[in-house]
Amino acid sequence: MTLDTDPKLARLADELAAIASEANRDAIGEQQERDFRKIIIFTYYADTAKCVSGYLSQAAQEREDLAPYRGRIAMEPDASRPAPRTH
Repeated sequence: MTLDTDPKLARLADELAAIASEANRDAIGEQQERDFRKIIIFTYYADTAKCVSGYLSQAAQEREDLAPYRGRIAMEPDASRPAPRTH
């Protein structure tokens, strides 16, 4: 399976499109629409975060229903480094 054929990533992109559509329908004004579109995806693995971020960035460029997310998909800058240990 490749990123392009991964059904979980495709489902995630579809869900983002649904969220964007609902935000557009329900919001009063642009700021509220942006707020309604915000999501956070958590993962323990940096490579997974990179894959998901890359996939969604590409999907946002290719799919008109994901246009509101163009240029707005970010990944924590230090996600590739392990978190410091606390005692």
